[in-house]
Amino acid sequence: MGLNSDPDEFPGKYNLFEAETRRRVWWDIFYYDLFVADCMGQLPFIVDNSFTTKMPLDVDEDLFSPASTSVPLPRSSLSPLDHESTDFKYFGLKCHLAKIIKNVKKRPFKDPVRDTSSHDQPSIEQVATLESEVKQWLTELPPGFRLDMNA
Repeated sequence: MGLNSDPDEFPGKYNLFEAETRRRVWWDIFYYDLFVADCMGQLPFIVDNSFTTKMPLDVDEDLFSPASTSVPLPRSSLSPLDHESTDFKYFGLKCHLAKIIKNVKKRPFKDPVRDTSSHDQPSIEQVATLESEVKQWLTELPPGFRLDMNA
């Protein structure tokens, strides 16, 4: 099906809606590959250099259809408790978090069976980069998805 190749690499083959749908299906597969592998104590089947599919877009789902000729902006939230305003935001955040988790798993830990080189600890720069990625992800969370640790 070629879902691992971004639709933009095939100009004219997919309309805007089909391209975005293909990205969403790919990233759903990516997420579940990581989740299942983690639950089973295995490595994910999808390796980093095996796909070019971009992250899906957050769009107003009510305005986005097969007839769309431009990408509608995300629905704006009228209230922090308005979960419908974040109907697709959750999926995008989940995909982004899956990428961070996969990077975490491969940075400090090496597979002792496949990697026979010395087991080096991550550098302070790698740890700082990881920390900034996680902090960035946390700042992008809509209020409805945040957990107040002081409550």
